[in-house]
Amino acid sequence: MELRRLVGWVPCLAVLLPLSSCTRIAEGHCGNTHEACAEGLYCNTCFMENHGCVDERPTTKECMPPQPGTDTNAEGSDTSGSSTASGTGTTTSSESSETGTASSSSSATSESSETSSSAGTTDSTSSSTGSGTDTMGLTDSTSDSDGGSTTGPTCPDTCPAETPICDEGTGMCRTCLDHAECEALDPNTPACRDDGLCKECTADHDDACMGSMPVCSDAPDENACTECNADDDCMDPESARCQDHACVPCTMDEQCTHLEDTQVCHMGECVECKPGATTACTDGVCDMTTFVCTNRPAGTKVPCQACVNSDECMGNRSCVMTVFQPTGDDVDYFCLPDNTAGCGSLDPYFDEQSLVLVEGGMASMCGLALSTCPARNEFRVQDSCSDMSDDDACGVVGLDDGYCREAGAGDWRCTLPCGSDDDCPGFPCFLDAPAYCTL
Repeated sequence: MELRRLVGWVPCLAVLLPLSSCTRIAEGHCGNTHEACAEGLYCNTCFMENHGCVDERPTTKECMPPQPGTDTNAEGSDTSGSSTASGTGTTTSSESSETGTASSSSSATSESSETSSSAGTTDSTSSSTGSGTDTMGLTDSTSDSDGGSTTGPTCPDTCPAETPICDEGTGMCRTCLDHAECEALDPNTPACRDDGLCKECTADHDDACMGSMPVCSDAPDENACTECNADDDCMDPESARCQDHACVPCTMDEQCTHLEDTQVCHMGECVECKPGATTACTDGVCDMTTFVCTNRPAGTKVPCQACVNSDECMGNRSCVMTVFQPTGDDVDYFCLPDNTAGCGSLDPYFDEQSLVLVEGGMASMCGLALSTCPARNEFRVQDSCSDMSDDDACGVVGLDDGYCREAGAGDWRCTLPCGSDDDCPGFPCFLDAPAYCTL
């Protein structure tokens, strides 16, 4: 009768233990419920506050929560030598023999010794339940046959982007501490940002940025390789301006100043010089067809000499795109007299024409009515052609802008077509069919 009453009072284990040797855990304690504590906390059966949820993982097996299916109301052992076993079977004590149950106690003790490797010791992992994770979702340590730990807590297969690094010491995912950790994790994101996230690049670590994406974007929180952050990153004269982290054509001179040799913008391209901006050309005029500086001197060209800048032409002359008037075909840029006071006395440049300046824009000029500058430059040149069938040797091939005629016995030279003496440079027009300037 006394034995039955004593067993009914024992709250910890269904064994004969004094009540004073056990501590009853509250029903909401994590050791009873087997529920996970809040993130960052661990279940410790040696603490009562906050239902046993504490900041640090238990360091002794006695304080670790039991696996599901085991008793959660008993802790430790009494001072009389009683002990608990984690396996099946019953625990005995010296006190049980004093109450007249020595024979049954002895039997239980024998049984317990066969199923427990060590009395009073609880494994950190229960092989009967197969549980392998703790309350934080990390893999628990396991024990070998001698009770020793073989592996510690381990991280999930893949840590999330917010905590990309697996700390092997704690078995928890955390933020990065340096670039080396990120590079070892993924060569595509080798830079550790200040907030501990692995990114493609940072301002002080842009080794991954190369080729067509050579710089690290300075856009907030972007940390990705891009083409440019500023105009200084764009070194191609045809796309020297940085817009939305892409190099695009320039729109103003200021977008070219970072380029050493091409510091002015013309029609979307950074060039050496352009109309109105020729200070870079110290040894000659600016070629207005290519926008590069030349060593061609200014003020030396006469009418029908080739030119690339009106500054090359002497006096009241300009560099224009000449046109073969009978067909309207463009020929090339040559110096011609400006039509400042009429063209009637400027034989053979008596024909008033509106032509395109090499610098751009239109100008009223005095030009050739029936010929071209190349043909004019070959007029009366000795041995410039061979016979009357060699008209293409005079002037521009394919245009009827020059003829080959005999100046004397066997002396064939190029001449110009004419409609009157005004078309001829100091010689009369021979009204043959076709008419040409006499030689």
